[in-house]
Amino acid sequence: MSHTAKSWLFRPFDRDRILSLAKSAKVHAVLAQLLLAREIGTPEEMVRFFGERIGQPPSLNMLRSPSLLPGCVEVADRLSRAILEKRKIVVYGDYDADGMTATAILCRAIRFFGGTVDFYVPDRMEEGYGLNAEAIRALAGNGTQVIITVDCGINSCDEARLATELGVELLITDHHTVARELPEVPIVHPQLVKRSAIDATGNDRWSSPYGISEEERKTFSEEKRYPFLGLSGAGVAFKVAWRLGTLMPGGDPVGEKVSEGYRTLLCRAVGLAAIGTVADVVPLLDENRALVRFGLHVSLVRFPVPGLEALMKTAQLDARKRRLSAEDLGFSLGPLLNAAGRLNKADRGVRLLLSDDPGEAASLAAEVREYNETRQSIERSILIQATRQVEERFSGDPALVLSDSGWHPGVIGIVAGRLAERFHRPCILIAEDTMNLKPGSGSGRGARGINLVDALETCSEYLVRFGGHAAAAGLRIESRNIGAFRKAFCEYVRSNVSHEDVSGQLMIDAECPFGLLDEKTSGFADLVEHLAPFGAGNPKPLFCASRLFPTNPRFMGVGEHHICMELRQDNVVKRAFAFQSADWLPELREIADAGQAIDAVFHIGRSKFNNAVELQLKDWRRYSA
Repeated sequence: MSHTAKSWLFRPFDRDRILSLAKSAKVHAVLAQLLLAREIGTPEEMVRFFGERIGQPPSLNMLRSPSLLPGCVEVADRLSRAILEKRKIVVYGDYDADGMTATAILCRAIRFFGGTVDFYVPDRMEEGYGLNAEAIRALAGNGTQVIITVDCGINSCDEARLATELGVELLITDHHTVARELPEVPIVHPQLVKRSAIDATGNDRWSSPYGISEEERKTFSEEKRYPFLGLSGAGVAFKVAWRLGTLMPGGDPVGEKVSEGYRTLLCRAVGLAAIGTVADVVPLLDENRALVRFGLHVSLVRFPVPGLEALMKTAQLDARKRRLSAEDLGFSLGPLLNAAGRLNKADRGVRLLLSDDPGEAASLAAEVREYNETRQSIERSILIQATRQVEERFSGDPALVLSDSGWHPGVIGIVAGRLAERFHRPCILIAEDTMNLKPGSGSGRGARGINLVDALETCSEYLVRFGGHAAAAGLRIESRNIGAFRKAFCEYVRSNVSHEDVSGQLMIDAECPFGLLDEKTSGFADLVEHLAPFGAGNPKPLFCASRLFPTNPRFMGVGEHHICMELRQDNVVKRAFAFQSADWLPELREIADAGQAIDAVFHIGRSKFNNAVELQLKDWRRYSA
């Protein structure tokens, strides 16, 4: 069967603006084009993105004061008092990489100052995401006096009331979507706003942004809103840890200084925050960009905690031999931690990140690697079954809602993401309870043009609970409601998403003739790399080239899942590879054997082995003169 290419669209551009920016910023015209595509076109915007100059060393100077983050001053103050009073503190985390790294950041910070601290991560299968009443009762019964959440809690109003009734001080730090009602406890969250100088109770309090449009929010003064909403749970935890350090002995809250020893702890914490930030797929812009750049090129090179050092060794990453990339965090370290959480072993992941013993860390890292291998096996099985459901029953639906009682609830999110990418439509997978005694667990991934949380809101009558982000969400649902939910969800997508949004498009940034990739005459690949780290909000640029002659298409790596080849245009030859694209191989071999050419869409990068420029193929089609 011949390969069917996606729809290729070129991103609109203004030639005069490109040339003007290239001249004023003294950059290559294609780099100027890429910047304008990211809405970076003024000196101020370039400084916010790059710092004072393009290519400057990673720095944390672009981070805003933690005192500006809504609720951070109060929560850090309460936490400092709890430490000094030797109260028993529990950091209540989440079972994904963001939650684990956030948990480790606050536990390490509290431990540094001699605080009595432990952590709690809910059982993914039995308890699900976030705060729950049984856990709070159990913690209170064990003498816990303070619970501080990371990466969860913003919508846990009932649980907050229970904690208060039980005499437990609850502090919430989170970054997830905020509902109309807030828990009546101190909260740190970048989305909170001050609607007026003084609220109805006479206090100057942060409140829910529910019902405030983005345009209306921009009219608020900086004292009443936080400028950047994209922090991860680990990013929020880092800000709390930073503020905490200024309040403790050796710190200065006015000058926002911390002791020298604690400064090292914070540098290490940036490495943890970088992993949580990339793994949680939040925008790699603004403060996130600063955290991830510093984490990649400073923290994980010079200050890795023993657990991360062991994890990098397990993933065959050596930060001292080659520069790490966001892809290393998102596709190597993040999945290793997430595998522990998906298989209900998140506590082992957190203990790995908290360990200061190299031997213990190596042992825990080996455990985590085994969890990941098991996860990969389970994932392949679910993917085969789910794909069969689509092809046999739901291929005509505008969205995919698939379910089975044999699926592992910790792995369905990954499969949902793969299916959403393959079929170009939102996808929700539901792992039903095998005994049908409790609600099934669902995990969804969005596609271009759909906000999952908004979609689930319209179908909430069929759900026990739900939450998440625009691109990824989780839910609980009774099996008897799955059919009605599927119908309502598909109707929402059909009514709110255009055909173009779900038809599989590639938005190409610019054409890139191979002459630009000749390393003897051009440093273009290095110019593109100045835009890194790449990820959500700052995607890796997509380029295209025409009349490329493939040579020796073949399988790459273990198994027959990935392919590679050489592509030649004129006298320049570049290695190209493609992940999960084994079905392309027969036709590409046919084209190569016939001496024919292709057009291709690709990312530009450098090889991990010899640092040579290489291409990651995203799509191709037969060349037609």
